[in-house]
Amino acid sequence: MLREFAHMLSMEPVVAMPSRDLPFAWAKIDPARQWLALSGAGDDAEVALLVAILAKENDVPDGASIVETVELLGVAEPFTVDGGLRVRHADFVLEPSCCGVLSDWRGWEGLEPGALTPWMGHDPALWVATNADAAVIYLDGGAENDRPTTSEHVRVSYVEIAAALAKAVADLEGFQKRLEAWLARHAPGNTTLGPHFRDMFVRLPESA
Repeated sequence: MLREFAHMLSMEPVVAMPSRDLPFAWAKIDPARQWLALSGAGDDAEVALLVAILAKENDVPDGASIVETVELLGVAEPFTVDGGLRVRHADFVLEPSCCGVLSDWRGWEGLEPGALTPWMGHDPALWVATNADAAVIYLDGGAENDRPTTSEHVRVSYVEIAAALAKAVADLEGFQKRLEAWLARHAPGNTTLGPHFRDMFVRLPESA
């Protein structure tokens, strides 16, 4: 049944939680969670988990130590991780789909009428209609499906999107500080992973 919602918009940067335990002794997944939310409130275990997820997705050898992992990730190219923004509007929840990555949040920056839809993955093919009066966020039908307007959706103003995105960026910046503090304790000789993570996932588009 088609539903439309009207409440405050929020955006949360998230990374996909692996379905199986990670091959590193220093990090454990939480099987009860599908997503790892990134913010300044994250504890050391969550930072270690994020680094281990990065390691798994960027071909760090199984069983690598923290120091070995950090050194390899600091120069990893390409450097990516599955995730993006989890968008909430009352009961309406949009989560990144297949092939969505954390850096996709930048597609929402400066969203305005007539802009291209931000990429959020496919299956389902999430998309945004950037109409003149408001943006309409759809749970399916984008990309390869000719963008029908019959799936569940929410209509939000561009002001709401900008405010929610600013909060998401603040969360990423808060997590960046947590990561740098964790690196200073666990890999004090490394000077590459912190800046590399910031460049790939945290910096605003104009400075990325």
